[in-house]
Amino acid sequence: MNATDEMLLEAESVRRKNFGSALRLHSVIYPLDFCTSGCTYCGLSTLLKNAHGIRGGMPPETFKRLLTELVDVGYRVHELVFGTVAEDQELLATRVARWVSRAREIDPDGYLIVNCDTLQPAGYRRLKDAGADAVWTFMEVMTPEIYAAKHRSGLKADREQRLEAPQRMRDAGLEVGNALLWGLAADWKAELEQFVEWSREVGGFDFVATPVQQTLTLLEGSEVPADFDVNPPLLVTESRYLEICAHLRLAFPDAHLVANTRLDPKFVYGNVSRITDMCNGYVWTGSLSHPKDELAPVGHVRSAATQMDFFNPGSLPGGIQELCPDDVLVELAL
Repeated sequence: MNATDEMLLEAESVRRKNFGSALRLHSVIYPLDFCTSGCTYCGLSTLLKNAHGIRGGMPPETFKRLLTELVDVGYRVHELVFGTVAEDQELLATRVARWVSRAREIDPDGYLIVNCDTLQPAGYRRLKDAGADAVWTFMEVMTPEIYAAKHRSGLKADREQRLEAPQRMRDAGLEVGNALLWGLAADWKAELEQFVEWSREVGGFDFVATPVQQTLTLLEGSEVPADFDVNPPLLVTESRYLEICAHLRLAFPDAHLVANTRLDPKFVYGNVSRITDMCNGYVWTGSLSHPKDELAPVGHVRSAATQMDFFNPGSLPGGIQELCPDDVLVELAL
């Protein structure tokens, strides 16, 4: 047995000790997509021309119908992803808080996670007051010079304020999770080392292991700068993803560790679930081609626009359970 295999077994053992057999599913919904930042890896980037086919808001009636269906199925943890950065903090906080309030009305007792990590303290207090329980942040990349190269303009270009974001969230009474987009830096081990060091300094995280989009989907006619990451510097293979998750599990044994289905759900549920204890179930991706009136069937959700490619296992926990090992049990609440 080689060192990597030994590490994987140790990570499985730690997961069992601290989280038992449960794999906790959460829904992922993109209610609003708008961004004023120039990042080199995102389909919402201001660096792209003629590429923003998914900007705008989800119709509120669609959101209500969709979240109601998910609650009826049994989902009690919901991640609302806003892909949203705007210099107008009042407008940004108002829009995000409105969606949080809508979700809280539909599921009064659910656990609401918001993905919007550029607000200032007053904005996070508004999210808390609207009913949010937690915020998951995405630093994307740790190495300062790489970070600067990937974030050209907008609020995300300010690396220091993003490093301090977890404290702003905690000061508002919110729980915090964090992630990197693995693949933006070729030296993933150097990224891991910096990420672990910083995370231990700021403390209190759940952790999300997210591969960067493997190949960015763009609208026909999009104009892409020469140094744009249509294909990222590092391809996160299944074996590499397992290794990254094992490192995170051993570094933070007591924290929730979240996998996602940008990689094949047969692999994520069938293998990665032995190390992680949370994963997305249903995903609404925000694209114009996504079903608006019903939950998506099993299969790969590829947008008619940009960025939001996920495998979507559907919503039924029974179908997801069939993909899991016999000793991993799907649950729908924390």
